[in-house]
Order: sequence, then C-alpha cells, then structure tokens
Amino acid sequence: SIPKGAVTITPASASTGNTVTLTGSSFPPATTASAMTIGGVSAMPTGGILTDAAGAFTALIEVPAATAGGSLSPGTQIISATVGEIVGSTTSFSTPNPTVSVSPASASVEETITVTGIGFDSLATVTVLKIGTASALPSPAPRATRNGDINTEVLVPLLNPGSYTVTMTSGTSGNFSASTTFTATAAKVVAASTADNTETVFADVIANDDSLV
Repeated sequence: SIPKGAVTITPASASTGNTVTLTGSSFPPATTASAMTIGGVSAMPTGGILTDAAGAFTALIEVPAATAGGSLSPGTQIISATVGEIVGSTTSFSTPNPTVSVSPASASVEETITVTGIGFDSLATVTVLKIGTASALPSPAPRATRNGDINTEVLVPLLNPGSYTVTMTSGTSGNFSASTTFTATAAKVVAASTADNTETVFADVIANDDSLV
C-alpha cells in the first residue's frame, strides 16, 4: 500500500499574517511540493518545500489572506499539501474569532480609554466602535495591522453611570466583530478647599492690594 501523506500544524489557531510551523511526513522523498494551501488559498513559502530522504519536511508558513483579500474568515480551515502524487491534509487548524478588550475597564465621561482588538480583518478599517449605543469611533478611524491587531485610544462619550457593551467591527463582511463590557462611572467632582485660614484662602487677593483678579 502507498501511505497517505500526513501534515500537522503548530499552533492550532492563528490569524492571517501570522506564522505557523507545518510538518509533513509519509511523502515522496527528495521531492518538491507542488501545492500547499490553507483554507483553499495558496500558502506556499517563497523558497518552496522540499522533502528529505525520509519524505518529511518542516516549513514556516504565513497564514494567507482570503481569495478576495483581507483575512480568512474565523473558523476551521483545511490544510493540504501535495508532493508528487501524494496528498496530505488536516482540519486541525482554525482562524480564531476576533476579541476586543478595554483598559481601564471603567472610566467617566470624557476620560480616555484604550481599546485593543486581536484577530480582526487584516488591514481593514474599523467601521463600528460603540459603547452601548453611543459611537466612540475616533477620526480618522483606526486600521488593523497585517495580522489583524488594532490599538486605539477613544474618549468615553456622554453616558449615564452603568455597565455597557463595547462593540468593535472591522471590514465590510461582518465576520470580524467582537464585544466586551465597560463600566461608565459618575463624573469626578473636584474637592472643595478645606482650608480655614483666611490669609491662605485669599492669598492672591491680599498680594494684589486687596483687588480681585
């Protein structure tokens, strides 16, 4: 019998633009791979893939973009390698759902918070950034990096104190959206002076010949 090629990938989940390690075995020895795909899209490295005398290989592969551009949609991806007449594949790999986080987790109106996204649509612009139903999208809108990371500072919009859902969406497909929670706190009140020394409280007036400034 002719064995079927076997492929494994590490890590088991990564977004477009990230690098993974692909290992193959039971392929024809000393043969150049003719195809390597992730999610049906070519992921063949620039230097190609050549098996050793035992028919094995190890290669660093960049998770490719989708056929129409942007990141591969979240979900299970089929990885396939073809060497000679032997094909090996695995479904033990996925592109993750995007996630979003807010720091600090609570703040008052007009304070600045940092919104961080991971696994969003590669190089796509953020189209939605809301705290509750209020838009917090800055101008210009932030754009994801090659591997889908987003980091932006926003001002907390006018909100009543309470818990809200923060939603961020990038791209136009709708497949890259994530949410988290945020707490809006009451506006900070400036503490009144507790000084009871008249000369201290009115020091500026006294220094200006008893004239108010």
